[in-house]
Amino acid sequence: MIFAATRFARLLVVLALVVSIGGHWALLQSVAWTQMLVERTQAASFGEAVKTTFDGAHPCAMCKRINDGKQKEQQPEQALLKVKLDVICERALVAVFPPRIDAEFAQTEMSGERRAERPPLLPPRVA
Repeated sequence: MIFAATRFARLLVVLALVVSIGGHWALLQSVAWTQMLVERTQAASFGEAVKTTFDGAHPCAMCKRINDGKQKEQQPEQALLKVKLDVICERALVAVFPPRIDAEFAQTEMSGERRAERPPLLPPRVA
């Protein structure tokens, strides 16, 4: 029972993702192309049917409806994108660098003294 529920939930998620990215239009277009190939191979050769099906100059009624549906679906997205860009591109004062605070630190002078004698050339020997 639980396995069937999770399987059904996964199927719903996959279907929702397919529809959200426009996969339903690809499925419908595939059906339309298949239908066009079947109809056109009855009247012409297979090569001619493939050529007229995929050249874009001879769309069927289903292809025209699919294109209209795609365009109607994209129009609200373009308006929504413009609204989103207006919200994102709104001018606002943003402080990139925090205000500078001058701090005083104690100064220490560090200098080393020079050695007056030179180091020995050979190491000393033990007697």
